Amino acid sequence: MGSHIEFAWESPAYAEFFTRLASFSRLIMLDRRGTGSSDGVSRSAIPTWEEWTEDIVAVLGATGSKRTAVLAATDSGPIAILLAAMRPELVSALVLFNTTARYLEAG
Repeated sequence: MGSHIEFAWESPAYAEFFTRLASFSRLIMLDRRGTGSSDGVSRSAIPTWEEWTEDIVAVLGATGSKRTAVLAATDSGPIAILLAAMRPELVSALVLFNTTARYLEAG
């Protein structure tokens, strides 16, 4: 699971989508720790959702972003939801695409 932001630009459909987003907003993209361009992590060291959330906060801070609209797809949805819940002052909008808040059935 995950993405690779450099390879995503090689897909014409994704490149067009990202270009359109960037035409009216500041586009900040990131690979989560352990995925894509990021250094890999062992299965025993996979970050928690909270750690991935703090990684996003760090990227937003490093880019000088005060508030952001977050677009999250598939397996990044729970992390985006957690970011909005933990740091609502940073999130102006939350757009969830083909995702869910949890992947296990409630028991």
